Amino acid sequence: MSTTNDTKRTASDILAEAKAILERGWCKGALEKDGSFCALGAVDMATVGSTSFDLTELSIDHPLFAPRTNATSTLRALAKELTGKASIADYNNDPSTTHQDVLNWFDKAIAQADEMGL
Repeated sequence: MSTTNDTKRTASDILAEAKAILERGWCKGALEKDGSFCALGAVDMATVGSTSFDLTELSIDHPLFAPRTNATSTLRALAKELTGKASIADYNNDPSTTHQDVLNWFDKAIAQADEMGL
């Protein structure tokens, strides 16, 4: 798990790092495929440096629990607003969703998280 400034990381930090990961490679249908990541896989990589971790490791008292939860909640709310689908995977994997759509989605999520102080 990531230990760099865990107590100071925000949802906005996680979303920005996840976007940078997605800029290097994006995929559909898997958290990670050939060095590319889906939206949720990128959030997991940005949060803990892995897509294969046990979510129970992020117990409610873990310093990354709230930032990751806020990051994924922001993405879900925007996905619902954009497409009516309140699922990160559904939006990421939709046949009409493009890499640029995902990057724009993360830009909006970062701005919203910043605005809300998350």
